[in-house]
Amino acid sequence: MTTQPYKAPPGFDPKRFADLPRTERALAWAAYLADVARVREVGNNRGPWVDRILYEGTQLGPGNAWCAAFVSFCLRNAGFREFRSARVSAWADWSIRRQLAVSLEGLRRGDLVYWIHANGTGHIEIVTTPSGQRLGAPVQHLPVGAVVPSGYVATIGGNTSAGNAGSQREGDGVYRRLRPLSMFSMGIRWDG
Repeated sequence: MTTQPYKAPPGFDPKRFADLPRTERALAWAAYLADVARVREVGNNRGPWVDRILYEGTQLGPGNAWCAAFVSFCLRNAGFREFRSARVSAWADWSIRRQLAVSLEGLRRGDLVYWIHANGTGHIEIVTTPSGQRLGAPVQHLPVGAVVPSGYVATIGGNTSAGNAGSQREGDGVYRRLRPLSMFSMGIRWDG
């Protein structure tokens, strides 16, 4: 018996999951972790789900920063085996080498967005809804069906905060966010 290169989130119909493109499988995992599992840290960069995300996403142990591990976890469970890393800068470098970097104005659902500060720290998230498109799930103050305003993008990210207060790159859980595009450096179209 052959094992599939992907794994459906708990409660998700495996047959339906198998029929989805990889980007939608990754988004299904991100949505599950944000909306159903409601992943939150227990301590600093710890907790049952955080530990699992770190290990299964990047084979790191508890206590590490985990936004990039969250992305790696979602993509690996979607069947993506081409790359994984716990470092945002490694995702950026990989996307540039592979010519997968995309402008923020051309983002699509399922793309990744990241920022990297001059000190080398960064953050990465998965795009759920680009500017000008309708939301399929509520995000912060916008209801389902609202159009994402120009200059913004809806995302799901790990190791971030729920609101504008608190650390946006070293937060306490997995959250849906409405982010200004100006916050990000670049996008990554990981699934071509």
